[in-house]
Amino acid sequence: MFEGLAGVLRDAQNSERYINLDHDDEEKLFKFLRTADVTGEDAPRNSEALHILYAALQQMVDKDAQNLSEAAKLLANISRAPTWRLPFGHAGILEVFLRVTTTKASSEDLLLQSLRFIGNACSDTDENRQLVVEGNFLPGMICLLDNRSLESVAVAVIYNICTDYEPAAKTAKANGLCRALIKLLERGSMAQSHLLTNVCQLLDFCMEDFQPDQSLDNAVEVLVQAATVPDLDFDDRVSLVDAAITHLKNEAFQRHMIANNLVEVPINFLVSSYSAHFGSDWLEAGDLAGDSTEKNDQAELQRVRSSLIEVLADVSGLPEFLVVHSGLKSPLIDLLVNLLSMNEWQLQLCSCIVLGNLARSDSTCRYMVYEMKIHEPLLSLLKSSFNTQVLYSVLGFLRNLALLSENKETLRKANTLEAACRFFAVDALPQLSYAAASLVRQMIIGSVQDMKALIFPLDPGSTSSTAAMTRLSALLALFERSDDLAIRTETARIVASVLRSIYSMIGTNTEQEAVASFLTAFYTSHSAVSLPLAMMIYQSKWPAIRSEGWFALALMARSKQGVKGLEHVLKQAEFIRELEGTLDCAAKDPDTSTTSTDLENMLEGTCITESASSPGKSKESALVSKDRENIMVLIHELLKNKDNEAIEVLRGRLNELLRAANS
Repeated sequence: MFEGLAGVLRDAQNSERYINLDHDDEEKLFKFLRTADVTGEDAPRNSEALHILYAALQQMVDKDAQNLSEAAKLLANISRAPTWRLPFGHAGILEVFLRVTTTKASSEDLLLQSLRFIGNACSDTDENRQLVVEGNFLPGMICLLDNRSLESVAVAVIYNICTDYEPAAKTAKANGLCRALIKLLERGSMAQSHLLTNVCQLLDFCMEDFQPDQSLDNAVEVLVQAATVPDLDFDDRVSLVDAAITHLKNEAFQRHMIANNLVEVPINFLVSSYSAHFGSDWLEAGDLAGDSTEKNDQAELQRVRSSLIEVLADVSGLPEFLVVHSGLKSPLIDLLVNLLSMNEWQLQLCSCIVLGNLARSDSTCRYMVYEMKIHEPLLSLLKSSFNTQVLYSVLGFLRNLALLSENKETLRKANTLEAACRFFAVDALPQLSYAAASLVRQMIIGSVQDMKALIFPLDPGSTSSTAAMTRLSALLALFERSDDLAIRTETARIVASVLRSIYSMIGTNTEQEAVASFLTAFYTSHSAVSLPLAMMIYQSKWPAIRSEGWFALALMARSKQGVKGLEHVLKQAEFIRELEGTLDCAAKDPDTSTTSTDLENMLEGTCITESASSPGKSKESALVSKDRENIMVLIHELLKNKDNEAIEVLRGRLNELLRAANS
């Protein structure tokens, strides 16, 4: 190869007069070219000759020598030997051809061979890569990615320069590499190329500390489309999708997808990831008995799908998504509904999350239940799925639907409450128990029938030891077993909601006999019902929930059965401390005063106030004021009872507190 290079230089010197060297330099150069070993073992000893070669090549560049591309081709071949790379860099020969890539007049053949030489000379050679970075030659090479004739070699060269050399990778990112790669993928010329792996690895560089202005608006759809091409290498496909996911983590790309009705694109990819052309047909069959590579691929595929679902959750959570799809009539909505009935849990999860995010307005929730009957496949999943994430999402979706009072009757008839209550027995999955309790609380608000299903015995005609078991007693048992604050708080709020609903029926058109039956069922089957309410007043994290607790305890004190149920709490020293502390706090707040009329009404037991904002008071003062009022009613009602041992123990202190509050 060195002899071939000597021939090229002779031609340039003799026929075209492109090279003009003095006699000594000429002799040294051609002697070197005659004796040089392509393996490069003697490269370090030929520094002087290499500098002469540099001068000769520079003259050829300056005079636009026609055979310069042949010289570059030979140098590229020689540079395959690692020992020649640094000497070429030190002598300035590499820089000669780096400058060629920035010259618009260079022919495509010269650019091609120059790139080959640069790529080989920089492979695993950081000093030469440094020359590229410091000379600011990377931007010119990135521009060559737009040239269809040179794109393949340009990809390989940029990859060789950037791999394992952070300064080059950072420089390439800052100079439009990501945009150039997206354009390259958009043209489709890399789809079946062996260099696609290099493109994907360059994209990986670009996705580190990614900024939206480094890419193109249509990047997500281009990347996803590139990832759906059949028979891609598995790692390349994953890399492309990861890049799309990184883009989708930015709101700018999320809004672009929404505005252009492109959200269906990543969802369709999610569906296609279960097809054989994805290279995962063995995954589709759920075969876990494959080799370690297959198992690793399966785990990686699950990760990619989960990451894609996470960003789709973010996209569907934007207000713009709700506006565009508020009509619930589009191919995307049809696709999502169909996914609910598919057997793959991640498809079901995606559908639940995206459709659930749409269920944020009364009109949407009404349409979903009455027109789409979306609750039917959701309840089917609730009964058949074993996947925690799917079940949690279904419960949350149903809760959104239950927020609308018009939907409650339809959901009740579909046995929604019963389906949710079965999760009260699942101790190992507290997130499901919490989500189920949250759904149940929404179902019983304003629904007498669902409240009845919650508090009345499951098998009233039975004589067995479990005859008095209710769905609420199962929840209370979970409350006692669990140390999860969310579950315990939601249980307490359900108890408070039941009390509020029962007592709100007093004085209405509801038969008082029916009200009495509700009270009997509530207190008879749930002897420790006051304990969750006590937890509400003992916690200080949520003042509004604390106020709910005082309100519910005051309600309990209005009946003999309720007072009996309060005995568990009255025997707790912490109860009196909280009662005293709350009244003391109210006494120190000038905004918590009560009028004489209010006080008289309270002491007659006719005014029980639920936590709410009060005109002219801060939110905190309003809560403290309501707490004070409810505590005074609670004390007054307790003192009416003359034959209760727990109350007798506290009677003196309760009277003192009542007098102090009245003074």
